[in-house]
Amino acid sequence: MSNKVSYEEQIEMGLVRPKDNFIPAIRGDVLPPSRPLAPVDTNSIIQFDSQPGATSHIEVKTSFLDRAKGFTLMTSQLSLLYGAAFVVIGRVVADIPIFSIWGLLMFLIAYSVTWGIAYMQTLHFSPEGIQARESDKKLSIIEMDVRKRWEMLERDQAESIKERREDRLEARTRRLGGR
Repeated sequence: MSNKVSYEEQIEMGLVRPKDNFIPAIRGDVLPPSRPLAPVDTNSIIQFDSQPGATSHIEVKTSFLDRAKGFTLMTSQLSLLYGAAFVVIGRVVADIPIFSIWGLLMFLIAYSVTWGIAYMQTLHFSPEGIQARESDKKLSIIEMDVRKRWEMLERDQAESIKERREDRLEARTRRLGGR
């Protein structure tokens, strides 16, 4: 025997009501009043008639100390590995003793160069680096605009100077020709 009761049997038993009593809501009473659609912008290529159903906002809060700790964790193993590799290469190629001043110097140079390159790359992609690059690009656009404006002003002034010279020359020839 099945433990399931069909929908028709539930209606016969009076457990559920039939769904023939649906009355739609009257617009303006329960539903919001209808509004005309916004005018279509013909200059726009893509038309979106509705707002997105869900939006997200990600806010990351870090400090300089957090980023510095992350950088140290990220680069320390790499720098140590490069430093050790250069000491080993120095031992194999140039027969430099591992625990000598020259070995220590090679290790420090390799470590420092690796750390410096990693630091410059990290700084380049950090929030401050991105902001600095963005402001540099905006400044270069402003400088280009100012330079073009100066060129246009100098060209206009040169044309007006040329016109004034021509006017003076013409006035002088009229005076001399009139005598």
